[in-house]
Amino acid sequence: MKLTLKNYELIPMMEFLQKMELPANESRPVVKFVKLLSEALKDIQESQMALIEQFGKRDDKGEIVLTEDGTDYLIDPDKSEDYEDHSKELLNEEVVIEGGPFVKVIERLPAVLEKYDTKISGKDALIYDRLLDEFEKDKEELKNESSE
Repeated sequence: MKLTLKNYELIPMMEFLQKMELPANESRPVVKFVKLLSEALKDIQESQMALIEQFGKRDDKGEIVLTEDGTDYLIDPDKSEDYEDHSKELLNEEVVIEGGPFVKVIERLPAVLEKYDTKISGKDALIYDRLLDEFEKDKEELKNESSE
């Protein structure tokens, strides 16, 4: 199993998968896949923090300044355009998700998604479709590799 996703897709996918209500035996592939997405997200967050270190607004002690509510970092206004460019580039990078030790469990995820009969719309419908497209693409690639 090898899925190629954009970095900006990881959080919405995790949110969608985590709110799925499933029988216990069908939840395992979802949980294992979310774990893989979480690991990929950690790498993205580290890269994002490196950008903040590079482009963040600093106080007179050299520390990066937080917003008034303390929930985010301020970006140096003179560097904000560069920060935005680098941040967009990071979010548009592709990440490859592979099953690792849980590949057999995660391979059951497409069947779980196909059986999922809760009504969805908007962002959730797009994420659902995107996940199934990626699993179908992976299945097709495996089929092509085995026929060569």
